Amino acid sequence: MTRLPSLPTLAAALGSLAVAGGALTSYAANVEPQWPEVVRVELPLARLPQGLDGLTIAQISDMHAGHFVGPAKVRRYVEMV
Repeated sequence: MTRLPSLPTLAAALGSLAVAGGALTSYAANVEPQWPEVVRVELPLARLPQGLDGLTIAQISDMHAGHFVGPAKVRRYVEMV
């Protein structure tokens, strides 16, 4: 028969999970949004129509827009590209 963990053990495990979740949320909300990075990659395509030569495509990801990152910061990220 499997023995269930004691109440103090269970409480300690749940408390640890809560602290870890809070730390990750704080990191995602306060640290990561302060490190925007622009990486430029040139992708040569042999059969690209001449009219599209020099076209820039941008991908903006993982910026946590909404609750943690407001419109002003999103605008700043878009202007960086």
